[in-house]
Amino acid sequence: MLFAEEKYREAAERFRHSLQSYVSHYNSKTGPKNLEAIGSSQIVSYVLMKSEQFDEAIKTLTMELDKAKEVYGSESIQAAETMTNLATVHFYKNDFDKAEECYKKALQCFYPSSTSDRAEYPVGDSLIVVLSGLGDIHYIQGRYERARKYYLKVEDHFYEDDSADRISLYLPAIKNLAMTHWHLGDLDKALAGLQFLRHLLDRDPKYGEDHPHKLRVEGLIVELQSM
Repeated sequence: MLFAEEKYREAAERFRHSLQSYVSHYNSKTGPKNLEAIGSSQIVSYVLMKSEQFDEAIKTLTMELDKAKEVYGSESIQAAETMTNLATVHFYKNDFDKAEECYKKALQCFYPSSTSDRAEYPVGDSLIVVLSGLGDIHYIQGRYERARKYYLKVEDHFYEDDSADRISLYLPAIKNLAMTHWHLGDLDKALAGLQFLRHLLDRDPKYGEDHPHKLRVEGLIVELQSM
């Protein structure tokens, strides 16, 4: 959910990370051609998303998805990452039904077994974006129990990968998890979640004492403690 907070530099890093996943295929028979096509689509879709040209971004990503499926397979990690980007465009277009559909298709690639609750692929940015996005869709529409299910998965992954340089990827879902506890009437868990969030913000130097995010969290903690 990097675009929601105008973290364009971090969003660009996501696209670059996705592009790097194609490098291993570069020496294949059609590798250079496909690498160039898919890489160009990543850049174009990023520019279109940043400028809020969502319909054009959807067209570009749909073509990219077709290419990824053709080259790597419909259940490949490359297809899942492209589907994640497509879902994110639908999300910011406020088309939550299509966004949820795309996020779930991407999730099926990360969790290929219907009985497994662990990702088959190493946890990457796209998986966290998918889980956070599904949580956000339910949160926005007031389905807090369903939202909490996805946010708890994000929290589980965070505890396995809590490196300081990746904290910002997890922050929105961790904040919304605390707010979901609040909406469901579990004030103790909500307060504990907000205090944990404050701890995470303290670990990231870009969130100074006067940063709006930190001030908002401090205000929520005070509000809960006064109840």
